[in-house]
Amino acid sequence: MVQATKEVMKNQPAGDWRRVKLDGHVPFVLKISEWALDKRSNFCTKFFKIILVVPLILLFLSLPLDKAWDDQEFDDSYTEFPNYTWDYPKHARNRLDARPDSECKAKNSGVQAGLKTNELSNKVRLLRPRLLMVLKNGCWELSANTSRIPYAFISFTAAHFPFRPSATVSKQQAEAAQRRLEEFARTQTQMAGLKAYWVDFRCSAPYEQKDLHNADVYRMCDVIRGAEDVLVLLPDFSPKTQHEWGARMWTLPEALLARKQEIHFCSPADGTKTISKLAMTDQVWDDGETLDGDHQPTRLLAEHYSNVLTLGRLELFTTALEAIDARTQNGSFSPGDIAYALMGLLNHRIAFDTGDTLFQALAQLSLANDSDRLIERMVCMFPSPTCQPQYAGSIPKQDKHGNLFRTLTAPDQYHTQLWDIEPLCQVAGVATEDETLILDSCRGVSIRWKGFPSMKYKRGYGFRKLIAEVLLRSGAFWSGLGMGLIIKYAWDYNDQATDPDFGFDFPNTEDWERDVGLIFLGCVAVVFAFLLSLGAPTAVRRLYGGRVMKSAPWLVGFEGVMPVAELEIEIFGNNE
Repeated sequence: MVQATKEVMKNQPAGDWRRVKLDGHVPFVLKISEWALDKRSNFCTKFFKIILVVPLILLFLSLPLDKAWDDQEFDDSYTEFPNYTWDYPKHARNRLDARPDSECKAKNSGVQAGLKTNELSNKVRLLRPRLLMVLKNGCWELSANTSRIPYAFISFTAAHFPFRPSATVSKQQAEAAQRRLEEFARTQTQMAGLKAYWVDFRCSAPYEQKDLHNADVYRMCDVIRGAEDVLVLLPDFSPKTQHEWGARMWTLPEALLARKQEIHFCSPADGTKTISKLAMTDQVWDDGETLDGDHQPTRLLAEHYSNVLTLGRLELFTTALEAIDARTQNGSFSPGDIAYALMGLLNHRIAFDTGDTLFQALAQLSLANDSDRLIERMVCMFPSPTCQPQYAGSIPKQDKHGNLFRTLTAPDQYHTQLWDIEPLCQVAGVATEDETLILDSCRGVSIRWKGFPSMKYKRGYGFRKLIAEVLLRSGAFWSGLGMGLIIKYAWDYNDQATDPDFGFDFPNTEDWERDVGLIFLGCVAVVFAFLLSLGAPTAVRRLYGGRVMKSAPWLVGFEGVMPVAELEIEIFGNNE
């Protein structure tokens, strides 16, 4: 049952719920008083309405009931709303909260080896590369014995060296590009004084070995950290070529995680040059024009990994996410690739799952790392539906998944930043549904749809409110007193004026004067009560009005749109 405005009930087709007219539960005496004091009525109509409602107002107020306008006792908190979920999370914060039969099902289905590889692909760090191209006896060969061999990490982009066959690159062209790239990599490795190098298309498992291939891709960050040098291979040193390499998503951690502060850029045409991480933010990486003129995520990351400044746990996660998300994804392996690229910059890993959306992967990654309760803070924010990341040159996103994470560095609709929030709830896990979290110790509020409740509030009590209450109470008193005097002494006067022998006789002079005087006083009291009663609607408005000092909280919803002024009339009776 949902309350709806008049326009919705007349014009909109019915949904899966029953509609009722929007009702504010305004007290009856206030409702008829506002009807009588309608500003749209002329003087004669308003006077006639007042004459009609005055007896009803006096009748209701003369009943032995509590004063409805008096302040009522109420709790200043929302009604407790117990809500539970009985579903197991897809990714639990604590293993005891995970589905208990997931491990048994995996063993029974005969995928133990795959499960083991899946765990290794992300959670276990590589102390040494699994494979390396090593120079032995004048020949380069792929070797699995990589212990104590210093090596170089080869970084490049497929846009410059199309080593993989595609719709625009034939198999022969791809093989030729591989040969040119390998020859160049071997030459630069020897020039760097090394006898081994790591390049992805040689030292990673082929696509057919899916689990092992994912293991090699998502643990590439460990290979970068262990390399003696990072060699970036480019066709030339033109600004366009350098920016093309820097715009690729996976090349950002390749440079940031390098052991040395200088990165070697190599070109067959232009030779070799060295660029520091800080200088790369100007020559290679481009943050675009930021909306506030100050926020530059890639520059902050370069300073952090150059030990110039230290980003906090919350800043590191959000800044790295924004910098990686601003770059292109060449050859996406899964919807959560941004999360897996970000994973290389953090301490703890997550298990690779092809079924994860970007939101689920990022949420799981945040739970696995000490990100200063980032997810809990994000839940408390109210992002604008049109909010965009703070960098103006960001790449348009075709899917909606992960948009909540993409706007973490921007203030929400209340101009609140992520670090301004101190959350009181805790995320217990990531749900199976996309963009859904399971919260613990979270206080929820039920939404009342069937109608507005009878509002309880405390208003200021001033002198004018006291006068209005005295006027209402005394009006009924004087009216009752006057009518009582008239009826009583008019009856006594009639009895005294009747004689059984003659049919009529004049009463005693003193008694007659007393009765007439009291009858006159009764008439005066009735007239005075009538004059007071003319102000009864205004007095009722005053009694139910005034500044609201405290109110019982409610969360009420209705279908449709209504101006605030009209909504106040429905709830409080008037908007004055």
